[in-house]
Amino acid sequence: MFAAKACVALALLCGGVATYRLLDGYVRSAEYFAITTLEVRGTVRLEDADVCAAAGLTLGANVFEHTAGEVKARLERHPWIARASVERRLPGRFSIELVEHLPVVALATEAGAYLVSDEGDVFKEVEQGDPVDLPVLTGLSPARIREGVLLDVVTLLGEYEASGLDRREAIDEIHTEDDGGVTLLTGGDGMTVRLGRAPYRSKLRRLRQVLERLEGSGARAAYIYMDNVRRRDRVTVRLRELPEAPPAPAPASAT
Repeated sequence: MFAAKACVALALLCGGVATYRLLDGYVRSAEYFAITTLEVRGTVRLEDADVCAAAGLTLGANVFEHTAGEVKARLERHPWIARASVERRLPGRFSIELVEHLPVVALATEAGAYLVSDEGDVFKEVEQGDPVDLPVLTGLSPARIREGVLLDVVTLLGEYEASGLDRREAIDEIHTEDDGGVTLLTGGDGMTVRLGRAPYRSKLRRLRQVLERLEGSGARAAYIYMDNVRRRDRVTVRLRELPEAPPAPAPASAT
């Protein structure tokens, strides 16, 4: 009796496996389950075609060839993609939602130049075609990069923009010192602003007041020192020397 029951169970199992294989073969080849729609949202820099290529998806391919998890993993290996969410909808649709990295500064090191995102992540090496109108970050050793200094720099950039200074004095370079202090080179002519260590919000407010006063007097600073530890309200300014005016021409003699 036991042997008979075992034979019946085995037959049912074999029949189930055969049915599964038959069904699996059908859904992986049926035209009904071909991919007809690839929906991509959230792109800024990337084209939809770039995203689909990175995802490994093509129209007409079988929708069961790729799981949503596999597609997500492929997308997040792309250097410009910070996060991806993927949904597979039967019979033939994939929906992709992306968050791209937003570069805010270029990190210059001995090994090369790298883009840093607004979340403080080094996400790719600078290549041809990448943004070139970013501030350059210098002075960081690999050890200090691991200390989270990049996030402090990103915070500084956000506060600089919020203060309106970015419209007045674009930052060309951010140089970090070993003591954690920061010096800015701005304006395209190398005006140097020594900010020192965080917090920066009140320093940036004073910097704006200084620049407004200088602009009102027609002067231009060469160096602004805002890192007076004893007198935090004191700002030292060294003015840029103005070019000497050419001598006035001698009056023409009467003939």
